[in-house]
Amino acid sequence: MCHEVLNLKRLHHEVRRPALESIGAKREFKYRALGVSGELTSKPVQFGDVTGRVEFHEGRTLWVAWSNFAKPVERYRLASALEHGMLRLGFNAALANKGKSRLVVYYPNVPDDASKVMVYDFTWKNLDPIRDEAGRRAGLLVEAKSSSNFSILPKCPQWMCKYCEHSATCLS
Repeated sequence: MCHEVLNLKRLHHEVRRPALESIGAKREFKYRALGVSGELTSKPVQFGDVTGRVEFHEGRTLWVAWSNFAKPVERYRLASALEHGMLRLGFNAALANKGKSRLVVYYPNVPDDASKVMVYDFTWKNLDPIRDEAGRRAGLLVEAKSSSNFSILPKCPQWMCKYCEHSATCLS
């Protein structure tokens, strides 16, 4: 349910990214991307009524993403170019109460094989604002589920609707 805090409108639809649908395929991709074996762990987390799992690599919270950009995103542009991934990484850090995170991004459209996978490490100086936002969203999620009124939830990002098979019937 952790992912639902980020994508509140999609919680009542089961939407999966087709390329990496199975958990095994995701795990295999992560191991290949990180070039390690045995260092990837997953731990349960709970924040109020929201429970889920957060993955770790070398003691850092981990989020693996993919982008169709033609070149890797410069570090200073990550927050704007990969906003969704950064928010998810921040939520994971806050939920796990870890100040260090790692974002691994796979760029399949980058011609240079050495730049297809980029690893960005972060240190969060203050997790409180992120934790507060996660708490706000968790409260909305609990309220929407208990009342079956999903119209109170914020809209998904526009780019996400483009790929969602339920966008025509979304309550947004």
